[in-house]
Amino acid sequence: MRTIIAAIFSLLALPIFGQAIKPKIMIVPSDAWMTENKYVTEEDEDGAVQQTFEYAKAFQNDPILVEIINKVGGIFAERGFELTDMAQEIKAINAKLERNKVAGRVISALDELALAVAPDINMYLDFKIGPMKMGRRQVERFSITAIDSYSRKNVAQAGGAGVPNSGVESDLVAERVLAYINELENDMLGVFNKYVQNGREVVVEIQVGEDAIDYECWDMYGTEIGGEMLVDYIQNWADEKSVKAANVSPSSSGETVTIEMSIPLKSAEGKPLKAMSYALDLLKDSGMRELYKMKPDEQGLGYCILNITECK
Repeated sequence: MRTIIAAIFSLLALPIFGQAIKPKIMIVPSDAWMTENKYVTEEDEDGAVQQTFEYAKAFQNDPILVEIINKVGGIFAERGFELTDMAQEIKAINAKLERNKVAGRVISALDELALAVAPDINMYLDFKIGPMKMGRRQVERFSITAIDSYSRKNVAQAGGAGVPNSGVESDLVAERVLAYINELENDMLGVFNKYVQNGREVVVEIQVGEDAIDYECWDMYGTEIGGEMLVDYIQNWADEKSVKAANVSPSSSGETVTIEMSIPLKSAEGKPLKAMSYALDLLKDSGMRELYKMKPDEQGLGYCILNITECK
């Protein structure tokens, strides 16, 4: 049955690549660039140092960064990639980021941005340009790292220093991009073709509240739904929804259950799918709804928490 489902999803997705529709990307200044240029703050939270990258401030204060990212984005757009303008989108979510701080919601600016614009890939751009003799400059350090915004896995990486040149900064970086773009494009499309066949990795994590534990309505090996142990019920649900076999891992206490799934890029209706889509599916499951009150908490495109708040 799972093989048939995977084949159907593959057929649905084939036109996407047949029409040369490529992943949606967002060019992001790398952590190294942000740190080197002092667009980072650090806070001590219970003995752990928490870094926050100030992307909005970087785009506002550094016109050369904006010019370079626009130039790099333009090169990928010419290749048929759908491009998200990070400089503009980060402005749109600034108010939400401030509300998160007030509410104590722990989610990074990039994850919040991803939820708003849903890029398939974050392209982390790292560069450093230094002066040379005779008024020339050189790209001393350059790399682009493509990170899947769902699984956060590295799907492509390339880079290397340039040669001395008299051009403007954006042209120097663009030359480096053009030197590696074929390699990057081939690697990214290779990964996405595998997603068509095997699905994309996401995680739904069930977190169980004290009330459900105390009232003994949540017991992975004692509670039954439709004659099945709860652990088997969740495993069967995940296997039915996943393109490939799902991995369901309860913690030793049973208070958390990690469900690792592979999902299609899009639904049969052509809508992008994400971890939240499957957390909501489990929330709507009749067997689960009969026993528990549940609330989803979307943490990223590829990660969603389903809170079991109490028994019914």
